Amino acid sequence: CHPGAANGIGLKSRNVADHRHTVDSFIKLLSSRQEMLKLDDGLRSAFEKEMRRFLPSNLVAETIENKSFWPYVTNLVTAECGQVIGLLSGNVINPTFRM
Repeated sequence: CHPGAANGIGLKSRNVADHRHTVDSFIKLLSSRQEMLKLDDGLRSAFEKEMRRFLPSNLVAETIENKSFWPYVTNLVTAECGQVIGLLSGNVINPTFRM
């Protein structure tokens, strides 16, 4: 287990409580939002529109307009959500690597 994992669990649990959720209700909501991210084209469009406001046009062309970008983003977010769910449910998914 990562040395900071215990701190991460406590911090995330407090964040969940701050939003007036139980861990179980938060995990259900997070899982639902993950699915929406993959399936709701409106979320994709809103994200792209917002990113266009901040990124220079050449970066927009290289990222947002690349057909592989959205699957990359959704996979990355899903993986991070999995880490949070693992921490909150006590199934820490945190490979260690010591240098």
